[in-house]
Order: sequence, then structure tokens, then C-alpha cells
Amino acid sequence: MVITGEGSDEILAGYPPSRRDMLMYNNEGQDPQLVAQQLDELAAANHSSRGLLVADGERIAGLSAIEQRLGFVPSWLDSSGTTAAKLQPLFSPELADLVQETNPHGMFMNKIDVRGRLAGRDAVNQGLYLWTQAVLSNFVLVVLADRMEMAHSIEGRIPFLDHKVAELAASLPVNFKIRGLREKWILREACRDVLIPEVYDRPKHPFMSPPAKEAGDTMAGFVADVVHSKALDDQPFYDPAAVRKLQESLGKMEPAQRAVAEAPLLSAVSTALLHQRFGMSA
Repeated sequence: MVITGEGSDEILAGYPPSRRDMLMYNNEGQDPQLVAQQLDELAAANHSSRGLLVADGERIAGLSAIEQRLGFVPSWLDSSGTTAAKLQPLFSPELADLVQETNPHGMFMNKIDVRGRLAGRDAVNQGLYLWTQAVLSNFVLVVLADRMEMAHSIEGRIPFLDHKVAELAASLPVNFKIRGLREKWILREACRDVLIPEVYDRPKHPFMSPPAKEAGDTMAGFVADVVHSKALDDQPFYDPAAVRKLQESLGKMEPAQRAVAEAPLLSAVSTALLHQRFGMSA
């Protein structure tokens, strides 16, 4: 049995998008120049989250369904919109057509009790609530927690999601969760005397496949082998030609561009390997 930390980011605003929501939508009485400066600092401090937890580049259409109901788009949904925009050109024609015919944001919001659950809440807490309903329950607690733990015969316990802890966190003002660019402020302060500075000051880092450190390293070679293998041709979700074109263009990109482009590439590589091993159906 192990004690894990899932839920702390959700109840105490530990993700970069929550800090952006704080600066963008909970900034009453703040100097606009300071807000703009801190937004730039937030982007600069989260290179590892670009394109995943921090919006980067063009967004997909369809976010209007969120804005119509809330009056704004929570930053984590804004970020996922830029991720989707990078994935869509890699999709197979069949999957691309299916995506064009659906409105996932509208379907998601149709299941949310906006008046009962979100009305009157700070923008930060609205974003956290939506994240909890979508990502925490369907991905974090399932894929990153229970399935991974059970695969290794480990039973996890999640103290941050004890109902008394979660209720206390829900009652806190948002400036107890985020101050400036420091997320989970009250938790960091509570543990400050037992944390080394590197842990106390460390920004959020996403869990994802490791990118290549340079063009010729082992990871880059592995990705190239999969991209040019039959495994990529056999999977039904991505267009092999588009994926190969992206992989071949990486060497011409600046490091910042490369870091963002590798996320959709690694998604296609992971899909090819999963299909090869488990025979996923189209």
C-alpha cells in the first residue's frame, strides 16, 4: 500500500492553467502591467508544459460552446484546444471526418449543472470543477493511479481527496491556493519547514513520454524506427504519411518548436505500439 498525491492539484489549483485563470479572470484591483508581466513569466517558466498544460499556437474551433455558457474559456480547455489543433492534421481521413462531425465541448457542457455548480464561483474554481469532472475522474484517477498501481499489485490511498480535506480546500479563498505565480500556496507554506528549496519552488511538471534530448539520441532513434515501421501503417487512427513528415521536420525546428511538436508525434508512436501489441480495432 502507498500514499499518493492525486487530487492535490485539483483541490488547491496546482496546474499552470489555474495560475493563468487567476491572472486573467481573478485580477480585480491588480495593476494591468503587473498582470501582463506575470503572464509572460508564467509562459517562460513552463516550457515542459507548452502545448500540453499551457496553450501554444492555433486553437481548434468549438470552444465557443464553453464561452457561451461560462462567459470565458478556462485555460486548461484553451490548452487542450491547441493540443487538438496539432493532432488533427495527423489523423487518418476517417478519424478526421468523425471529429469534424462532433461537438465534444458542447456535449461535455450539456452534462454540467452550470447554474447549480458553477454560478458565483471564482473563475479558478470553475476551471478546477470542470477539470475534476473530465480529467481527474476519467484519466488521472484511472490511468495514472488505479490501473498503473493495480498492474504492479500496489494499492494506493489518496489522502488529498478525503472528503474533509476536499471540503476544507473548497472553502478557501482562491488567494490561499494561488499567490502570484506560486500554486498550492497554502500547502507549500504548511510544509515549508520540511521541504528543501528545490521542492518548495518547483513548478508543475506533466507526466508524458520523454522527448528526445537531441536529434541523434536513443529516444530519437527509437521514434524514427517506429515511425518508419509497419506498426505505424497498421494502426487506424493516424495518417502514416503525415506522421512521417512531422518526424522528418523535427531536425529543422528550434528547440522550443521541437518540444511542442514532439507531443503529438509521441502520441502517434504510442498508438502504433499499442495497436501492435493489443490489436486495437478501428
